[in-house]
Amino acid sequence: MDQVAYLRSISNLTAAYKGSSDEDDRNILDGRVDIVYGSPEALVGNPEWRESMRSSLEVSTIVIDEFHTIATW
Repeated sequence: MDQVAYLRSISNLTAAYKGSSDEDDRNILDGRVDIVYGSPEALVGNPEWRESMRSSLEVSTIVIDEFHTIATW
C-alpha cells in the first residue's frame, strides 16, 4: 500500500491495490488505473479477475513481487 500511496502522489498516474476497496476494484476492472498492485492469488486466482485481465484490460507488463516467499537462494 505504501507503493500505491507514493505513485498516487505523481500527477497523471493512477495506481490501485486490488482488494483495498470496492471503488479501486471497479476502477481497475474499468481500465482506469495505470498500475495495479495485488497478490497473485487475488489477481489470477479469481476467475472473474483472470478473465478480465485476459480479455478486456490492456495489460502490457505483470510484475510479481513475492520475494518474501523465497526460502533459499
